[in-house]
Amino acid sequence: MTYEYSGIGLYLYSTINYLIGFGFIACSTFMLSNYYFADKKVETQSYEILNRTYIQGTKKSGLSEKQPVFKIKYNSDYKELVFASKYYETMDYYNIVEFDIRKGFFGFDILENKKLK
Repeated sequence: MTYEYSGIGLYLYSTINYLIGFGFIACSTFMLSNYYFADKKVETQSYEILNRTYIQGTKKSGLSEKQPVFKIKYNSDYKELVFASKYYETMDYYNIVEFDIRKGFFGFDILENKKLK
């Protein structure tokens, strides 16, 4: 026998596994439904870059490479958009971020095709 749980430990262990599994399925279903059943109408909007900074790259992109982060004001909230490391050297030249917006099935915005100008 791999797991030797009994009594309250058995109920606790099985409850935690059930909640994590069900939570993953529910969250995935919600996000995929919002994306795949979204409006087909695309609206292109531009936002002014308020602040620039960078983060270190990941293992996948290379730890020595820096990725630029641009801060914008989107629907009265401040958002940080991370771009590929190839934009790091020229990040000070960009003033505007432009992207396509679609309305998701549940009303959440879907941002696509980020472009720096």
